[in-house]
Amino acid sequence: MSVTIKELARQLNVSPATISLALNGDSRVAEETSAKIKALADELDYVPNNFGRGLQSRKSRLAGYLAGSATGSFFDLIMQGIGETAAAANYGLLTGITYASGKVDAQLKIFIERNVDGIIISSNYSTHAEQFEKVERRKVPMVFCSTRDSGRHPFVITDNFKGGQLAAGHLISLGHRHLACCSGNKDRLAGNLDVIRRHNLPEPALFMEGKELAVILKANPSITGITACSDAQAIRVKHVIEGLGLRIPDDISITGFDDMWFSNIQEFQFTTVAQPKEGIGQAAMQMLLELIDGKKVMSKFMEPELVVRGSTAPPATK
Repeated sequence: MSVTIKELARQLNVSPATISLALNGDSRVAEETSAKIKALADELDYVPNNFGRGLQSRKSRLAGYLAGSATGSFFDLIMQGIGETAAAANYGLLTGITYASGKVDAQLKIFIERNVDGIIISSNYSTHAEQFEKVERRKVPMVFCSTRDSGRHPFVITDNFKGGQLAAGHLISLGHRHLACCSGNKDRLAGNLDVIRRHNLPEPALFMEGKELAVILKANPSITGITACSDAQAIRVKHVIEGLGLRIPDDISITGFDDMWFSNIQEFQFTTVAQPKEGIGQAAMQMLLELIDGKKVMSKFMEPELVVRGSTAPPATK
């Protein structure tokens, strides 16, 4: 239950007006009293309701969206989908873009101050679990988007396992038998491994970073196919391969993941697994609207799609 100004006033034996003045930095409140008020407010996780008590039972028609980044990633398109769906339902959208734990807490407090009806989260749950649990205690509906929590809240996410199957399956269909796979996303890797093992092929070499991959390729010249866990990583993989004097796809084929805008430019032409980015955002916002209306919702896995371009080809005959 949310702490009110009246509760703070009762515990400190001052008037609600004094509490309000102190929290707004008014110099008319004695410094010692102001310090005590702010300390108790922090201790009890007090957040002011700027819409006033008279509006507490009504919807604000505002939703919050929290993400770690918006540019240079697919979250900008997810946000586009969220925003379009929010606007169609006559909802406003507040956004908070931050990685830092302290800033996440501050952004969530701003959402609550604005009395948002619900929040969509694209930030990592395990990194910011404490902050999200504070929101949960306030009974604010939450939907996780392109990420998931420990299982208490609904989510919308691409079926990364199937995406991993698509990437490795494509390379295998071309005739590649010795692969290297990025271990950066456990579900995508599990999909890779599932297909490789069902074809009774050798276990793939696993890597995380470029230096590690370079060592692997030097030691294993039989590797002809690589699955990267994102299109951004596929760029780094490309640099490693070319740095070793090898050619794409003549010597080694690579697949990316996400289908970012740059994957189709002439320099890269990455075969990749596309995520329905705007669709993920649209589904998350629709799910949040249903939660706000008191409806039950089910988590949703979105379908990935293989997009074949010039970075993959049958292995060269050696």
